[in-house]
Amino acid sequence: MKRRYPWLAVLLVLALTACGVPGASGPDAPPPVESSALPQDNRDTSWEVFPDDTGWYVCIAGTVRYYDFASGQTMTLCAQPGCSHRDESCQAWLGNAAGLGVCDGTIYAALTDDTSGAQLVSKDIATGQITVLERWDNQAGTFYSAAMGWISRGMAIVYLTRQTLEQQEDGLQSYRKETTTYLYDLSAGTGRVLFTPEEGAGRRLLGFTDRYLAVSYTLPEQSLLNPEEFEQQYGENASYGRYAYFNTHCQLLLYDLSDGTQIIIADHDRDGYIMTADPCTAYGKDCIYQCGGNTLYLLDLDTGKSRALVTMEHIINYWLMDNKAFILTDEGMDHETYILDNDASKSALWCADLWDGQAVELENAMNDSGMILSIHQEGGSFFRGLGPLGRCVISKEDFYAGRYDQAVATG
Repeated sequence: MKRRYPWLAVLLVLALTACGVPGASGPDAPPPVESSALPQDNRDTSWEVFPDDTGWYVCIAGTVRYYDFASGQTMTLCAQPGCSHRDESCQAWLGNAAGLGVCDGTIYAALTDDTSGAQLVSKDIATGQITVLERWDNQAGTFYSAAMGWISRGMAIVYLTRQTLEQQEDGLQSYRKETTTYLYDLSAGTGRVLFTPEEGAGRRLLGFTDRYLAVSYTLPEQSLLNPEEFEQQYGENASYGRYAYFNTHCQLLLYDLSDGTQIIIADHDRDGYIMTADPCTAYGKDCIYQCGGNTLYLLDLDTGKSRALVTMEHIINYWLMDNKAFILTDEGMDHETYILDNDASKSALWCADLWDGQAVELENAMNDSGMILSIHQEGGSFFRGLGPLGRCVISKEDFYAGRYDQAVATG
């Protein structure tokens, strides 16, 4: 059940009373949209904002603000009269956060200060109190920065990067950069190393629960042609990027978090495994992947078992949002010559419900450049994405109906 915070509700009421709700009345007002609760598993904190069911949180100039989708209003999460919202005295102050996440009424963020180092902190939404869960202090010649990844089941992925200043024999200086991947229990404030810098090389985390972690692993040794060899074999009109995407040898690995053991769920050479480049690889406990050329599968991160979702030809990209698999196809891309035949090109966007896998084309979603409005985040009744207005927000109802002119720029 979604928690409500009385002081936040008061701020919302004050904002609505003072400013009104643009476009919410009149004969042409759109019908109300019923919101659906977002899953609490596998929420991505790496974007500039963190959506919830009704809007999103964002840290601007060190302070946390909340955008309410229904009203279009943004408010600073501080109830102190006369506060300037510019320093640690502000109830909404957080600091230099690259991203943030919200779990059970608490904000979590990784903070980086070029002078002092990095911290993992929690911030109580109701009181504004900040608690330092972990800190990494800079030392002479050593500098730390931190970033958060997925939040799931009260745990978070944290990436800690250490840069070490090294003196070369020729007298010049260089930096050595190493990133360690941690898994943190947020309520306990304790973490453990998932991957050392050496172990993390080539690994991309796709989602996790308290039982399993899914990882796409790109093998260090590849048999790909280099760009010059590729052009000699396929010609200058072929796409090297598309060739590399479909032929890179990678594996889908499943880690048991209780003992650290791993199994190979899918392999490129054995199963035709292709991992999407899209960041939206997990929704709730499900992780999506492609095998056998044309079939998309869902990997259940509670059970470790997979099931086929949908089979389609000409898949060029796919991701999970809104309890659906979104699928981009293009009939003009030849997967043997890697040449896009513009005369035969027919790109399309489909969505398939995660329950039954029935794919439905979203007509008029594409133009010659790709998706008219490319979505990458969602709230209960809205999508955030990139469109003709740049970064924007649109109701799910308008998006599915193709009413992209209803999108509102978010800056």
